[in-house]
Amino acid sequence: MLKANLHPRYRVGGSKGQGGSRRPVAGRAEGRSGMAEVRVGDHESLDAALRRLKRIMRQDGILAEMRRHEHYVKPSDRRKQKARAKRRRG
Repeated sequence: MLKANLHPRYRVGGSKGQGGSRRPVAGRAEGRSGMAEVRVGDHESLDAALRRLKRIMRQDGILAEMRRHEHYVKPSDRRKQKARAKRRRG
């Protein structure tokens, strides 16, 4: 089987490069934007798929972005927070 013909979101399973089932790789393909995606395999538990989704979201920074946009922070308050953090560090 030629690996060059495979889509970048898929990898070939099996032993010793003998081919095998095509299985989507968790997360997003390189250079792609959009939603994180996890496809549940035939013999995979829902808990395992949920763990993979949470790991992908953590790696992509989606959760941190959600927390940052949870409440609007006025620019003046943002400057004050930044100055307070600078005083604490230095």
